[in-house]
Amino acid sequence: MSAWLYQMTTEDSDELFWNPKEYRASVWEGKKNTWNTRKVTDRGQDSINTGDIVVFFFSKSRTKDCGIYGWAIITEFDTKKGQISFMPTFPSDYLKTSPVWNEGIENLMDQIRVPIPQGTMWSITSDELDIIRAAIRHHLGYGA
Repeated sequence: MSAWLYQMTTEDSDELFWNPKEYRASVWEGKKNTWNTRKVTDRGQDSINTGDIVVFFFSKSRTKDCGIYGWAIITEFDTKKGQISFMPTFPSDYLKTSPVWNEGIENLMDQIRVPIPQGTMWSITSDELDIIRAAIRHHLGYGA
């Protein structure tokens, strides 16, 4: 199983971009969504597949509401259209109102998005996913 980081970008001039307010109103646990993938960086990992995990986050570059907003299971990847379909899972509905953001997560997001933090999706190693899972558990009060 692979995991992916999906960087949501705030931009008023393009309907393909999101802002935190729109994300909170549109993305719900158990509701299928389909989004464009644009630039995907696999970092030497597997390609995107059904059953992979995708972690959604806003960087601090265009919003003060940065952080991890949720995660989902990829249900379909259409390479011709450049789109993923996904189903958000627990605790995404909570995270979109209280994103995970701290210095450690900021550093990890920067590490994943090298050499240039511009793009849509990056593969996440199993070690990086473990760090994200632990941060979410800690954020929810479940300990590390």
